[in-house]
Amino acid sequence: MKPKIILLSYFIILFTNNVYSQRLEVIRTYWDWSRTQLHEIYTVIAGTPKKHGYYKEYNQVGALWNTAHYKRGILHGQYVQYCGGESDRIWYITNYINGKKNGEKITYSLDEKLPNCISSIAIYKDDDCIECTDYYEKSKNRSYKKYHFKYIGDRLYKTYWYENGNIESKEILAYNEIEALIFSLFMSEDGKMISKFEDKVYSYYDEDGINIIRKEYKTTGTTEFYQNGELVKSIRPINEGGYNFMETKIYKNGEVISTETKDENGYSIENLRKDQKLAAQYDELYNLYEERVSPYLDSLYEKMYDYRHALQIQEKDKYGGPCRKAAYESKEKIDSLINYLNKHVAKTYITANRYRRFSKRGILYKVGDNKYAYKKTEKEIHALEELLDTFDIYTLEKEFYTLFEIKDVIEKIKPDLYYIECSYTYYWGQQGYSDNVPNKHPYSYEAYLHTTRYLTSKLKDKDVYETLKILKQYAIVCSKMRQWYNQRIGKIERAFKKAESEEEILTIFLSENKK
Repeated sequence: MKPKIILLSYFIILFTNNVYSQRLEVIRTYWDWSRTQLHEIYTVIAGTPKKHGYYKEYNQVGALWNTAHYKRGILHGQYVQYCGGESDRIWYITNYINGKKNGEKITYSLDEKLPNCISSIAIYKDDDCIECTDYYEKSKNRSYKKYHFKYIGDRLYKTYWYENGNIESKEILAYNEIEALIFSLFMSEDGKMISKFEDKVYSYYDEDGINIIRKEYKTTGTTEFYQNGELVKSIRPINEGGYNFMETKIYKNGEVISTETKDENGYSIENLRKDQKLAAQYDELYNLYEERVSPYLDSLYEKMYDYRHALQIQEKDKYGGPCRKAAYESKEKIDSLINYLNKHVAKTYITANRYRRFSKRGILYKVGDNKYAYKKTEKEIHALEELLDTFDIYTLEKEFYTLFEIKDVIEKIKPDLYYIECSYTYYWGQQGYSDNVPNKHPYSYEAYLHTTRYLTSKLKDKDVYETLKILKQYAIVCSKMRQWYNQRIGKIERAFKKAESEEEILTIFLSENKK
């Protein structure tokens, strides 16, 4: 054993002598070209730029700035940073091992009125600060702590103090990529509890720091409210269907006495669930609508759009001269008929549009000033169900094409009306006109006037088929009245003279007349 110790000692002495036997050179640098204002003084291993040994640096006013020790070009040993004034006051002292901070770093106050007052003490390990304490800058006494942190394993421990020495807060955090709070404690300056976080629950205390008045659960987001230590209310966030709700429970003697779940606008979760159920029903019906109704309805609507101008009756002639009044009278009658046609056209378009108003998102409703929203309501579900049960594209198309028949009949009536009015009445004089019913067919003309008014009144509230039927009767009346003008119709005149009702008169017009 003894020979081994002797041999080891020999190698240590040999190594030490090898290091210190290397010749060191003293290097000086200056701030100025005249080399009067010293900047640095240090030693290097001869023939190399590597600093080795003691190092000093001065600032431009000649005050000591820092001192250090180097070992073969890297910091190794004590490092002192000065404030750079005349008193050579130290700012901080730290220690390096092989170029990295290791051990204690003491920092002093920069306040000139507090010389040698410690501001903070930190502990380093391989350049990482693993513990640090900040102090209130009052005196050299280290009992006036301000802040302290320390890493232990994967935990970070923090403590803050009030200036009177009482603890302000404590925290424990897990640090990986993101710090996560494990524990926290906040106290008042007079030592009373304010709040605490433990086991993922925040607890808030009353002014006395004794009774809990509120708890917040980090995991669920629930907040509980207490009075005299008794739970009185809880609020819990809920997300359902993409909506954020707050569930509020009221307690009495530890039992729930009421529960309400609403969003910030007062929309309840019960209404949401109801709306979701309605939406599911609506979506199912809408899929059937797209399959059974929409293609045929869209096709018909395109035809209706293309033919919309074809249903308009154009004013072809403007009559004047001796038949000016006839033109006026006939236009008044024909306009009444056209008005009924236009009503049926509008109704047909409205019906088609009403059937087409359903969309995948629901029905558009006004929900405020210039605000609209899509809804899927019970009303729309019933409307869809009714449409699917009753929709008949054949009937709708038939009604649409019946409009063209109505238009054709009115077009046929139009010239007959003008001819009748122009034939049976005439314009007399330049300062006015007088209505003269000639001795020719006076009872027939009077019957014609009654019947056209009667048939026009019957058009009110009739569907397209009834309207077409009445207009065809109207056309027969006008056609016959026009034909009779140049004929002898004594028997017909006598029949009209005896007739006592509109229906009786109409029957005479529609029958096969014997003249």
